Amino acid sequence: PRTTHANRTAAATASIYTSYIMLPLTILSLSALRTPLLAAQTRTSLTMCASAELGTTLLARGLTEKELKLRYRALASRLHPDVNSAADANDRFTELTTEYGRLIDECRTEKARENLEAAWIKIGGLGAVVALAFSAQTLGGVAAAYTANYLVESPALASKKKRDTLATELAAADAAERRAACAAEVAAEEAATLAETALTLSRKSVEAQQSAALAAVESRAALAAAATSAAAAAVATAAVDTGMS
Repeated sequence: PRTTHANRTAAATASIYTSYIMLPLTILSLSALRTPLLAAQTRTSLTMCASAELGTTLLARGLTEKELKLRYRALASRLHPDVNSAADANDRFTELTTEYGRLIDECRTEKARENLEAAWIKIGGLGAVVALAFSAQTLGGVAAAYTANYLVESPALASKKKRDTLATELAAADAAERRAACAAEVAAEEAATLAETALTLSRKSVEAQQSAALAAVESRAALAAAATSAAAAAVATAAVDTGMS
């Protein structure tokens, strides 16, 4: 269940206190740990503190963009060599730093408190990335409860999400319309091609029929000529026979 405003304030205050008290102690003591269970518990505490540091303390104190970036890089440089043994540690840090830089650019562009609140939410989300990068287990329910109870989505962020959703829907509709127009054009071209092919076949059929009729006429003429020639030959033969007799 969502906590009250007073509880969120108290929790945020506790997070700030925990960040400044527990984080240095955890970092300093982690290298001396030998028990796997204790090490896992300490890593979990460390990532919780890192999430609180990124998600609550920095923007809550009203630091400038430059101070935010410096604090983040300092925190990352302190966390990385002590607790991160993952093979893709450098890649994760690169991704996280890139996302943080993009976030700062957004804050610098908008210059509004609502966008700072939105940035606060996003930095809280980056805390979960920190947890994935520096702990054998994720924050799980702790991160979910932290985000749900202590970070309230601002009206400006909600409005931006609606605008983004509307823009996405309009782009999808426009793309669908273009695809439909393209499909109609292709169908029209195919229909025209089929009609032209049918006309060509029809013309060839007519030409073939005309050629066959002409051949039949020529054949009949040849037969008539042959018959006439045979008749003339018969008459000539009969005349010769009559003369001889």
